[in-house]
Amino acid sequence: MHSSGSWPRVNLVRRGTALKGTARRQVLRVPLAVPLPVRVAAAAVNEQCGVQWNRPAVDHDILPKKHWLWHSQWHPSQTPVPPNGTPIPPVDLLGRQHTPRLSSRWTHFKVLQRKASMATELTWLGHACWLVDTDGHAILIDPFLNDSPTAPIKADNARANFILVSHGHFDHVADAARIANRTGATVVSNFEICEWLGKQKVKNTEPMNIGGSIELPFGQVKLTIAHHSSVLPDGASGGNPSGFLLTLAKHKLYFACDTGLFYDMKLIGAAGLDLAVLPIGDRFTMGPDDALEAVKLLAPRRVVPSHFNTWPPIAQDAARWAERVRAETKTEPIVVPPGGKISLE
Repeated sequence: MHSSGSWPRVNLVRRGTALKGTARRQVLRVPLAVPLPVRVAAAAVNEQCGVQWNRPAVDHDILPKKHWLWHSQWHPSQTPVPPNGTPIPPVDLLGRQHTPRLSSRWTHFKVLQRKASMATELTWLGHACWLVDTDGHAILIDPFLNDSPTAPIKADNARANFILVSHGHFDHVADAARIANRTGATVVSNFEICEWLGKQKVKNTEPMNIGGSIELPFGQVKLTIAHHSSVLPDGASGGNPSGFLLTLAKHKLYFACDTGLFYDMKLIGAAGLDLAVLPIGDRFTMGPDDALEAVKLLAPRRVVPSHFNTWPPIAQDAARWAERVRAETKTEPIVVPPGGKISLE
């Protein structure tokens, strides 16, 4: 069996409900005469597929909560056995189950299943702009492309299903409205920035604030604190600056965004980070020394430098910083040029 950490989330929805999104659709036949925990387990696992029942992963905006079938959690060690004592065999990834019916009362349910075992790929688009491709979704972070001297692409060529904006400074929000209006992407940011973008005809926003989290089709987004300032290009308040903690199907990523060093980074890293992206440019954010201390607090498996070498005032030797990380911590440093990619399996 796969470990529970690698299981795709699966949800049951009632028959005949309209579905959308990128999730794979399956049909399972589940005996109604069998108690709910066993019926849930009938969607169970074999050597290729596990199931976690915790919350709607997708389509929560379509279905009222009362139409979701809930079960707190089920583990493969809890072998499903119906009242007649005949174990229910697991189903394969196509939902096939070639066994006699346990009851004459059957119904069909749609199963929405996130694609399993997909790699997450990060692309550095210069300065503090990153593209995260995961599970069929393109997540663009702090889009600053048209006026960036190091960006490998322009805003008109950027892909995005979701746009995350950490704070209001022009070098993080400059192209957010342009890209969102062209692609229809949903912008995730603090309340003030979402309101400001709404005045620029951005239709889809998810306003948040520090410490809050939301569930999106690709996973969870949580806003973390950041010690910085936040004023929008026209002088309007940009609310509180933030970082982003992304919990994806298989990976946990932390984007510190523009910030100084703070001790609560130890709490952010306590749950285990697969990768952290930290600014090292100094002057406006952490410099190399404080970024190294941040690595020690966060203890991620991998770390990537960001927000450097865009202009002379934030020029840094990232390779030298990576050597220090390697020598003083157990974290693997990764340095890529603008346009460079990082793949997480």
